[in-house]
Amino acid sequence: METLIAHKMKVHLNNRQSAWMRKHCVAARLAYNFAVDKLTKPLMAYHDCLDAAHEPTRFHDRIDGGIQPYFIDFKKVKFPSAFDVSKAWTVERDGLHPWMRREKLNLDTISGVFANNYAAALNNWKSAKWSRDKMPKRRKKSAPLSSTWRGRSIKMLSREQFSLPNKMGSFRLGCPLRFSGEVRSVTFSLTAGEWFASFLVKTDAAELPEAPADSAVGVDVGVVQFVSTSDGQQYPPGMDYARELERLAKLQRQQSRMQGPVRGRRKASRNWMKQQQRVQKQHARIANKRRHYIECISKDLAQSYRTVAIEDLKVKNMTASAKGDAETPGKQVAQKAGLNRSILNGGFIAFRTRLTAKVTARKGAVIAVNPAYSSQTCAACGHVASENRPDQATFQCVACGHQQNADVNAAQNILMRALQPDMKIVVPARRKADCGQQGASGPESLPTEPVAVLAQEGRTQDALTPTGSGRGVARKRVKAGNQLALSL
Repeated sequence: METLIAHKMKVHLNNRQSAWMRKHCVAARLAYNFAVDKLTKPLMAYHDCLDAAHEPTRFHDRIDGGIQPYFIDFKKVKFPSAFDVSKAWTVERDGLHPWMRREKLNLDTISGVFANNYAAALNNWKSAKWSRDKMPKRRKKSAPLSSTWRGRSIKMLSREQFSLPNKMGSFRLGCPLRFSGEVRSVTFSLTAGEWFASFLVKTDAAELPEAPADSAVGVDVGVVQFVSTSDGQQYPPGMDYARELERLAKLQRQQSRMQGPVRGRRKASRNWMKQQQRVQKQHARIANKRRHYIECISKDLAQSYRTVAIEDLKVKNMTASAKGDAETPGKQVAQKAGLNRSILNGGFIAFRTRLTAKVTARKGAVIAVNPAYSSQTCAACGHVASENRPDQATFQCVACGHQQNADVNAAQNILMRALQPDMKIVVPARRKADCGQQGASGPESLPTEPVAVLAQEGRTQDALTPTGSGRGVARKRVKAGNQLALSL
């Protein structure tokens, strides 16, 4: 089966090639900004808009006779397509940026920005129902540099070398290209002073082996333990973030003592620029470690389980600042800032994205459930109380005495909610007015015998205790009856 596979690796460019590629990235940014400018300028004459709109009062004329773009009836006004912008760019390019032809840049590659980036941004804006916040925005000078080349202009000399339609010689890759097939495109990007090339290859890829049938697991993410599963497996954080952040702070303190840039007055010194590159490399080091750990854990779970239940976390709300305002200042602001930093360091959204992609590729399913009170609910009897969790790692039910690791207990609640879509979330009586969770009701809404309910609906033991095996992970079989109830 033919499919498109991306492979990103480091590419070694000499000074001449690096300067030439940087100019292409700058030209691509200018071309994209040219297309975005076409959206902010008057799209049609004022009287034409009055004829096209149902509510003419929504339009406000300007001095130049145009209209305010944010008041346009988007269902009636036609925005410039990628083809329209490309024709306008061909006419105005030499007058706006004559240096592109003088530097002998590849003009076809620069024009490819309209069909790729601009068309995608316009479609995203349309999908967001023309929301003002989703409107395509101009790219600043500080934006990451990137340039995409089409596959027909790429000539692979070997698995480690390729050439472009220019006189810059061959480009050497940091490692051999792992996939053989038709190269559709290659995107150059600059990260922390190093160039990378991302190949998009059309190749015949074998289907990935599926996970064991009727295998399911609940996944709870956290700060102390990055991932905890419903079968008792726990993955600690991937690295010592405190040590890495301390090194980053040290580099930033050294940079603050150097002569940095001041807009309109002076440029940055060479030492400041070198230190800036060291800071960027430290950021990239942290990001690479986080990404590698996420890839390993998500692959392990995807190989072992057909169905994965995960929390539907709102990370943006979880990491909101606690500063408050002048009238109502926040409490424990520093502690909340440290917690926010730990949550963001974990990369919960990236983990969920990669896990979903890998499970789906193996014909599995990822179910996102409401995580409300999952850490305070007893998985054995369904009792909900904040007293059930005396500390971070311990869960001890005050009603039935069930004792287990708190994160594992939460993962089991997440699994039950995924297998029971109609199960309502129990809200403690003292917080019922403040919760506002959808589907929340009194304590009687949660079945007191979750194991019996799952058994009545045909949920077998294998659906709750997976039979698959991961890399170095011991899978436990839980017996029926009381042992199954205790495992929940």
